[in-house]
Amino acid sequence: MLNVSTLCLFVCAGAAFGASTPMRSSIESYSEIRLDGTSQEDVLSVVEDQVLLIDTLGPATSSVMIESDDGLFHATTQTMMSFFNEDNGFFTGSAEYMGTRGAVGSGGISFSHTLRCGMENDFRIQGDGSLRIAGFLDNGGPSSISYFAFVQVFSEDDLGDGFDEAFFEFQVFDFEVNGEFFDLDIPLESDSGSYRIQIRMGHIGTTVLDADLSEGSLSAFWTIDGEGVCLADLSDDGSLDFRDISAFLVAYTDRDPAADFTQDGEFNFTDVSAFLAQYSMGCP
Repeated sequence: MLNVSTLCLFVCAGAAFGASTPMRSSIESYSEIRLDGTSQEDVLSVVEDQVLLIDTLGPATSSVMIESDDGLFHATTQTMMSFFNEDNGFFTGSAEYMGTRGAVGSGGISFSHTLRCGMENDFRIQGDGSLRIAGFLDNGGPSSISYFAFVQVFSEDDLGDGFDEAFFEFQVFDFEVNGEFFDLDIPLESDSGSYRIQIRMGHIGTTVLDADLSEGSLSAFWTIDGEGVCLADLSDDGSLDFRDISAFLVAYTDRDPAADFTQDGEFNFTDVSAFLAQYSMGCP
C-alpha cells in the first residue's frame, strides 16, 4: 500500500521528465514477393513499452527470397526507432528488392511484391501542444520505381475506446533519385490528450524489374512540444505541493483514471513512477 511518506521519498529521487508521457511504441517490417503462383512472406514485429524508458527499438528486419526458373528474387526491409528523450525520437526504415534477369523477354521478369516498414508511438500530453515531424524519403534505385511514405496522427476519443480515424494525414511519393523532403507542423488539440504517431514507408505493386537492385529509405525525426504542461498538478492550482501528492494517492487508491498516468487501464508502479517523474520536473 502506498502512503504519503513513501511517495515523498520517491519524489525526492524522481528523474526529470518531458512534456509528454510515453505510452506504447512499436515497429514493424514486412516483405512479400509473388512470382508465377509462388509466394513467400516474412513479418517481424517488435513491440515494447516506453514508459520512463529512453531506448532504441529494433532493428526489425524481414527478408524473403524466391528462386525459380526465371531467376532469383529477393526482398528485405529494416526498421529502427530511437528516443532521444520523452519528447523527441527518430525513425528510419529501408526497403529493397532485387531480381535476376531471366529468359522471358528482354524487358525483365514481372513479379508482385509488398514491402513496408513502419512505426507507432503513443503518447499523452495535458492541454494543447504541437507535433513537428520532418523527414526525407529517398529513392536509391531507378527513377521508374516509386517509394511511398505516409504520416498519420490519431487522437483517442473521449470515451477511451481507442483511436479514431487520423485527424492528420500526409503522404509523399518519391520518383527521383535525389529524394523528397517534408517538414510538418501539426497542432495537438484533442480533449483526450492521447495521441498516436504512425509513419510507414515502402513499395507495393507489380514490377518488371529492369535493374539488378532497387532500394528506398525514409528518415524521420519528431518532437512533441507541450509547453505549459504540468501533468502532476492534480489540484489544478498552478504549483506542485503536498496537495498534488495527496490527490494522486486518493485517485490511485480509488482507481480513478486521473491516476492512470500510463493510460493503460491498469494501476501499478509504472503509474507511480510516471507521476513522480512529472512531479520532479516541476511546473513551468
